[in-house]
Amino acid sequence: MTDHQRDADVGSSLRFFGIVTASVSHELNNVNSTIEQIAGLLDDHLALVARGGEFDAQRMQDVHARIVRQTRRSADVIARLNRFAHTADDPRIRFELNGLLDDIVGVCERLAQGRRIGLVRAPATDEIWLTGDPFLLSQAVFAHLRAFWESAPVGAEIAVSAAVEGDDRLVRISGPASLQPEESADPPGEPARLACRLAADIDDRVADDRRTITIALPAERRRQGDAPPRG
Repeated sequence: MTDHQRDADVGSSLRFFGIVTASVSHELNNVNSTIEQIAGLLDDHLALVARGGEFDAQRMQDVHARIVRQTRRSADVIARLNRFAHTADDPRIRFELNGLLDDIVGVCERLAQGRRIGLVRAPATDEIWLTGDPFLLSQAVFAHLRAFWESAPVGAEIAVSAAVEGDDRLVRISGPASLQPEESADPPGEPARLACRLAADIDDRVADDRRTITIALPAERRRQGDAPPRG
């Protein structure tokens, strides 16, 4: 790998990390704003009670329930960010694919909704384990999703699923057949370049008015430059 390629890879990873962090911080700000609004309603009611007004127990229960929902939402967002950050710990670890996809789709939902695009995560039936680079795979999935939603018509739906096929672990991303993800990626060709870094096989096909990108990775992936197994 040349110094230029290495710098490009580092820059790409930093951009990805920055986009995810910014998106999560926006979501946390939304949670804080909602809690502030609820606190304002609580202050108004307590001020009314202090002036001799009647204490409304049902209203207080409703306020309490809303605060609990928002704090749980905040905890979920922070936990997702924590798991995402740890994907960069080791470029070769064993990880569960469905959990990783749940997190990256969760991170992308706010960004896709900003373009009025729906993201659908197919429910997982079984755990799917593989050994590889979870951060790089997250980056590749994100690049494909972003490329799709940047060229998708308003109201489009993009589905993400995982499957096992022989020794391969598959990530499938599909949307309307009219989508042209490679033409809309920023920078151009980013999804394909990331797939190459993963040494993944990519299948791109259109059927039944849906375009589907499949990223196929083996359950075990050797480091680039490792000697082949003996025997």
